[in-house]
Amino acid sequence: MGNLSTSLTSFSANNCKIKGRIPNGVGNLSSLLILEICRNNLAGSIPTSIGNLRNLQSFDLSENTLIGFIGDSLCKLQRLASLGNLKDLVVLDLSSNNLGGSLPPKIGNLKVATLMDLSMNQFSNGIPREIGGLQNLVHLSLRRNKLQGSIPNSMSNMVGLEFLDLSHNNISGIIP
Repeated sequence: MGNLSTSLTSFSANNCKIKGRIPNGVGNLSSLLILEICRNNLAGSIPTSIGNLRNLQSFDLSENTLIGFIGDSLCKLQRLASLGNLKDLVVLDLSSNNLGGSLPPKIGNLKVATLMDLSMNQFSNGIPREIGGLQNLVHLSLRRNKLQGSIPNSMSNMVGLEFLDLSHNNISGIIP
C-alpha cells in the first residue's frame, strides 16, 4: 500500500474480506484525502504513520477487529495523538472495533470534524474536556464503550451538535 502513487487522493476497500494489519507505509500517501477500509478483518493497531496524512478529510476503519490503539503507555497513547495532527479531518469513524484506553486530549485538535463515531469499542476513563472545542461537530457517537465520570461542561460549547449518543457507558452526574 505504501508503494502506491503519492498523488493518490482516495483509497477505498470496503467489504473486501481484507485480513491482516494496516501497513505502516500508508503514511507515505501524502496526498490522500479519503481512506476507507471498513467492514474487513483488519487486526492489530492503527499505525502512527496515519498522522503523516495531513490532508486527510475522511478516515473510516469501522467494523474491523482492530485492537490496542490507546492505552496507558505513552507509545499506545501516541497512536491516537497522531490523529490530532489531521487538522483537515471532517469524518472519523473507528466504530465497531476493539480499541481501548483513554481518549486523549488531542482529540480536541480535530476542529473541522463534523462526524466522529467511536462507538462500540472499549474506550474507558473520562471524556476529555478538550472535546468541547469541536464546535463544528454535528454527529458524535461514543455509545457502547466503558467511559465513566461526568459529561464535561465544555460540551455545552459544541454549538453545531445535532446528534449525541453516550448510551451504554458508565456516565454519571449532571448534564451540562
